Amino acid sequence: MRPLPPAQRSARLAGALDRLCDALAWLALPFTLLLALQWPLRQTGWVSPALANDLAQCLFAVLVATALRVAGARGAHLGSSHLPPRAPRLLQGAVLLPWCLANLLLAAPGAWQSLRQWERFPETFSPGYFIIKLALLLMLALLALQTLAALAAPRSRAAPP
Repeated sequence: MRPLPPAQRSARLAGALDRLCDALAWLALPFTLLLALQWPLRQTGWVSPALANDLAQCLFAVLVATALRVAGARGAHLGSSHLPPRAPRLLQGAVLLPWCLANLLLAAPGAWQSLRQWERFPETFSPGYFIIKLALLLMLALLALQTLAALAAPRSRAAPP
C-alpha cells in the first residue's frame, strides 16, 4: 500500500478534525442547561449549584478548545482578512505550530499529574478539575493538527506565486 499524497493526507486530517469538533459541539447543550439551572438550583437547595458550576466549567473548557480550532480552520479570527496572501502560511509555520508544540510540552506534565491525582476543584472539592487541564492539551493538539493540515494543503490558486 503506497502512502497518500500530502494534499490527500491534509484533507483527511482536516475532515477527521471537523468530525471530532462537530461531535464535541453537542456539549454546548448540557453546558447551556447547567447554566440555566444554576439559579433554580440555588433557590431550591435540591442540588448544589457549585457542583453544576464545576461541571459547566469542565464543559466550557472543552467547548473553548474545539471552538478555537474551528475558528482557526475557518479563518474567523481577528486580522484574518487584513493579511497578505502568503502571511497566514508563514505565521502558521513559523509561529503557531512551534507555539502549540512548546506549550504542549510544557503543559503535559502538569496535566498528566492532575489526571493521575483526579484533581478536584479548589473551592468545592468536587472531582473534575483535571478535565480543564486536559482541555488545554486538547486545544493545543487540535490547533497543531489543524496547522499541519493547513500547511500540507496545496496553496490556493488565488494566492500569487
